[in-house]
Amino acid sequence: MRFTLLVCLTMTMISCGKDDQYKLRTMIRVIGADGIEFDGALGTPGSTSSVTGVTPKEFKLPATGPISAVIQKSTKDDLREIIVECWYNSSSVTETAKTSVEYGVASVSCS
Repeated sequence: MRFTLLVCLTMTMISCGKDDQYKLRTMIRVIGADGIEFDGALGTPGSTSSVTGVTPKEFKLPATGPISAVIQKSTKDDLREIIVECWYNSSSVTETAKTSVEYGVASVSCS
């Protein structure tokens, strides 16, 4: 009994200390150099939203079907790289797209 309690307590403490990186996520993440402005659309089949933002930015989505995003840089003469990541019920990136051209577009889709 004492050993079982000790094991359960130890396992609880270990799991409480887990970093957020181990959680399963479904999201579109737009990263790159800080401050890159973008516009685009993202969502699931039948439910798409227009988005606007500045890197870095995360958009959480339901894991009920495929998710996708089309993101376009929106600042003239900005040649910095923007990266669009698709995470689907995962603790790591499922698909990545990037662009560094002026008004460049990056699109991803995953399930």
